[in-house]
Amino acid sequence: MNIIINIFFIFTIIFFLILLLVKYYEKKMVFYPIKELNTNPSNIGLEYENVYLTTTDNIKIHGWFIPDNSTSKTILFFHGNAGNISHRLEIIDILSKLKINIFIIDYRGYGNSTGKLSEKGMYTDAITAYEYLINQKKINFENIIVYGKSLGTVPAIDLASRVKASRLIIDSGLTSAKDMSKIIIPFLPVYVMLSVKLDSINKIEKINCPKLFFHSIDDKTIPFSMGQKLFEKAKQPKNFYEFTGGHNNFLFFNQNKISKILHEFINE
Repeated sequence: MNIIINIFFIFTIIFFLILLLVKYYEKKMVFYPIKELNTNPSNIGLEYENVYLTTTDNIKIHGWFIPDNSTSKTILFFHGNAGNISHRLEIIDILSKLKINIFIIDYRGYGNSTGKLSEKGMYTDAITAYEYLINQKKINFENIIVYGKSLGTVPAIDLASRVKASRLIIDSGLTSAKDMSKIIIPFLPVYVMLSVKLDSINKIEKINCPKLFFHSIDDKTIPFSMGQKLFEKAKQPKNFYEFTGGHNNFLFFNQNKISKILHEFINE
């Protein structure tokens, strides 16, 4: 009996140590920022404006506005969890061929943006970028298309649930931090210790604008089933397209088809 009690005690200690480690490294598991910008849109032949914004909590946010003088339609792009905006030139190049303005920002702690990383801060950064388009660029909400990729789908969905937008694009979306933790560490209920929620699944149903979903059936980072679950919870009008390829490269392997889908969705 003493042996059983000792074993139970040891496993209990190990369990709580793992939970504490998860709690300690929580933000590092969600955010992988890089500070140095290693390129810019001019390297792919695009003119751009450096934009610096101040959030309501006095954080400086940096972004690029890439104009297209033929239209007022604008994509507000939120990138994934790693790197910074300088690592998104391929997607910027694809979107620029749609003849549309592009505004991409770095969340606080990424690139030239100041501040400490946080989920709440990411949402504040997103609405700051939106208000810049509305108030300074004088772009009507009917011409703003919110686009989120990977982790970027989280602020994109949060933003679209709180403000008016023309359309919403969800590229490789995740449902919640709780669901992700069950995939990463399926044998322990680490989600009970998480302060990060990333609760897109309970926000997507609040969004009324047309929605477009992309997800690869081969995605090993954010499971295809999560994209399906988000789509099922979303209101009409909505469309879902499945592709093949990895989480970070399926867009480029299917570039022509996706560009056509995006063009039709944006201009319908």
